[in-house]
Amino acid sequence: MSNQNTEQRNLAELKAHSLQRYFPPLPDRQLETLATTAENAPPAPPQILPDGIVITGCEWADAMIHKGDEDIEVIVRHDLVDNEAEAEKLFLLDKMANRALSDLRLAWCLLRMKELNHGQTFSEYVPTGTRRRIQQELHDRRCIEPRTANRLLQIARTPVSVQMAREYEEIDVKLACKVEGLPPETQHQIDKEIGEHGLDHAREIIESHVAGESAASGTQADNSRKLLRIVDRVVTEFCGHENNLHIGGRHLDTLQQVSEFFGNLYRRTQASQAQHEQVMAGLMSEFNQSRPSR
Repeated sequence: MSNQNTEQRNLAELKAHSLQRYFPPLPDRQLETLATTAENAPPAPPQILPDGIVITGCEWADAMIHKGDEDIEVIVRHDLVDNEAEAEKLFLLDKMANRALSDLRLAWCLLRMKELNHGQTFSEYVPTGTRRRIQQELHDRRCIEPRTANRLLQIARTPVSVQMAREYEEIDVKLACKVEGLPPETQHQIDKEIGEHGLDHAREIIESHVAGESAASGTQADNSRKLLRIVDRVVTEFCGHENNLHIGGRHLDTLQQVSEFFGNLYRRTQASQAQHEQVMAGLMSEFNQSRPSR
């Protein structure tokens, strides 16, 4: 059997890719326009997996369904059956080729593409180098400034329901960005509640959880400053003996790197004061074990 073959498929047999939920469906008017345009200049056939999952050309297939067609010519990609990552990349490239794609959807596509290339999900934070490359690509493609690009990346890391609420302008950028800083379990609860009550309730749901987290962590800013003061003191003393520190397999050779490491750790984990003290106790212990005798 060929790795790829062209055949006719019933439109009712086609299935949406799992990532399709990150993209709002086209309104009827756009589907009608697409179907009319395609009559004069037929696009390339959609590419699908043997089980009917659509990898490329999803909008074209939706337009044909809206038009009332029953069958469509497709390219069946047998070569991607056991290569989910490559199928995802092809899906994302197809989406990014759409000039009508929103800035937020483009940012999400670029972020997901970087994850696939790195072979990992940036569940805790986006590495600085990766973030800067995405910011540059957003600027090259859409002239998006770094500050705006950073906000897009923040929203792109929130649950899909929050992203869709922003796409449909049910929430503003500021509120959407606040979700990214909430603990994972809170974000999951927000996603669940929006799914149950609908996007039109997204604002009140998110505001409720943001207010709750703020009340529960009223001393968060004080704890953060305390953490960085202790790190500053410990590392400054340590650097008086050596110019590097090994923490958890990481080699940190400047005060700034160490401060950034623990500052990022705090922001990612939403650590409590007790957790701060535990982390710093570990740092002090390692410092005492590592420092050379006088």
